Amino acid sequence: MATPTISDPPGTVYIGRIPHGFYEHQMREYFSQFGTINRLRLSRNRRTGASKHYAFIEFESAEVADIVARAMDKYLLFGHILQVRVIPQDQLHPDIWKGAGRRFKKIPWAKLQGKRLRDPQTRELWRRRITREEERRKAKADKLKDLGYEFEMPDLKQVSNVPAPEPTTEKTLAIDSTSATEPITVTALLEDKQQDSVPPKSKVTSKKRKAKAKAI
Repeated sequence: MATPTISDPPGTVYIGRIPHGFYEHQMREYFSQFGTINRLRLSRNRRTGASKHYAFIEFESAEVADIVARAMDKYLLFGHILQVRVIPQDQLHPDIWKGAGRRFKKIPWAKLQGKRLRDPQTRELWRRRITREEERRKAKADKLKDLGYEFEMPDLKQVSNVPAPEPTTEKTLAIDSTSATEPITVTALLEDKQQDSVPPKSKVTSKKRKAKAKAI
């Protein structure tokens, strides 16, 4: 492992054609044999989280970064030929280290969208949607009018014409007025529950009675 000098600035390398399964933890563990790593960022798809097969690594020493570029360029790793080169400090993008060192967590977009569709929408949200739709329809009508076509689109139903939903109230237990003065104990409730849980006796039909009499 090379030791950086006091005046040696940090160095950044670009690594392309990274194979599947070679992620942040494996990359840090593998490239740490060359020298100290300051930052590491593997580019991933924001929606799916899949690797984009290229990454950036900042080493504590520019000399170490140069050694990594010369040693690992065209290196065969799991069937992929790596492409490694040093990136000058003045050519680094300001957002190159955005999200570096952060543990990736996949966002369940499908579940979030399903929850958004199941939840009731507010009247104000529907007003905004209707306003946007009316603006789109007006823009289309103006374009058709410029082409010589006059078409009147049907009006949208306004939110004010839809009755507001009634507020939900909690369900309360109704007690008969005759027994409201009597205290309700836990024992009484358990006895009522046991009586309700006992199945009623099945009635014997006339055919079964005749069949039983013949057998006797």
